[in-house]
Amino acid sequence: MRKRKTAKIILISAAAAAVLCVVLLTVCNAVVIRSSSDGVIDASEAGRYDAILVFGCKVGADGTPSALLRDRVDCACALYFAGVSDRILMSGHADTSGYDEVTAMKKRAVESGVPEECIYTDPMGYTTYDSVLRAREVFGFDTVIAVTQEFHIYRAVYLARAVGMEAEGVAAPENGHIPAYSTVYIREPLARVKAVYCALFLPDSRSDGGEGSLGVNNTSINENGEHSHGIS
Repeated sequence: MRKRKTAKIILISAAAAAVLCVVLLTVCNAVVIRSSSDGVIDASEAGRYDAILVFGCKVGADGTPSALLRDRVDCACALYFAGVSDRILMSGHADTSGYDEVTAMKKRAVESGVPEECIYTDPMGYTTYDSVLRAREVFGFDTVIAVTQEFHIYRAVYLARAVGMEAEGVAAPENGHIPAYSTVYIREPLARVKAVYCALFLPDSRSDGGEGSLGVNNTSINENGEHSHGIS
């Protein structure tokens, strides 16, 4: 009898935990989408921004950008040539092992005709939150238009706004590169839960005035549109 009672308690607890997880997932996804949906726009609706913020994703071992990354960069270049901004910030992951998203992104943009001096790179955009926080706190941008695919754009705009920027976003084409069974459709709803946590609880660099979580001293763009010190 005692074992049955214990098993019943465990089952009820597990069921309650599952319900709470579903509620949390549903609420966080609703918050992210509803808070950012007004900012997800068509490229033709774009205004003028301090920068076009492009989020990195996978590159091959030889540095070749993935199809999704190529589409992001191409979309950003189209916005640049449309006069949306005269600066593109490529934000992604680069490390000492040779893996480098931002160099691949910059190279494609230069090959597309964007002047090299108009392209800024941030190799410490390890997460979406890192990318938007550093866009504001390191590079000094107040207004951005984010570029990534539709599955990611709502979270990108939500977090950019959460760190204090005026942000809108344009979804880059997917061109069939994401199959219906892709794990992104599982990971993204979970990532939105983390995004809400970041927006509510993670401190930004403004509270410490030093290196903080940014990994470098605060840097801004001077009146000539140049970095005030050593960020490429």
